Amino acid sequence: MFNKMREIENTNTLFIICPFCQLENYLRTKFGEDVFFMTATAGVLNFSEAEITAIKDFIEREQISTICVVNDVACNFIDEAIINKKEFGLYCERELRLLLQNLDLIMESKHSWKEKRELLAHANVTKQLEYLNSEKIFKQEIQVSGINTRILITNKNKINNTIKSS
Repeated sequence: MFNKMREIENTNTLFIICPFCQLENYLRTKFGEDVFFMTATAGVLNFSEAEITAIKDFIEREQISTICVVNDVACNFIDEAIINKKEFGLYCERELRLLLQNLDLIMESKHSWKEKRELLAHANVTKQLEYLNSEKIFKQEIQVSGINTRILITNKNKINNTIKSS
């Protein structure tokens, strides 16, 4: 799973990222300038009907071929969920804590801080990808247009810039 970045296309890819993780420049250096970004706090999605319509129009207009949900393991929201820091009341905080509850058995074991961050990041992007592929969101567009959907877990602070992709 490590370093499978080449499975993600360098053009017409829409990356869904957390605006606070500052991943745009990092991803542009890996994938080039012909990529697009959409932000959602902690990468957690929750679209209104109007947003869904606008995103569908954008996907068609820009001929998006790949949608990639990204989480960086150094995301502050992931760290705060793991240490159970006081919430600000954001939707993403509640969602990450719910995911964490489902991972409790795994998290309680002898996993390192790094492994806990990776587990929560992976659980989050997997859930967001399921959301995108759901009937009410983009399932039809993804199937009809042949759009590839991917998850990407980065660690932009690591010297080797390890990336997991599925």
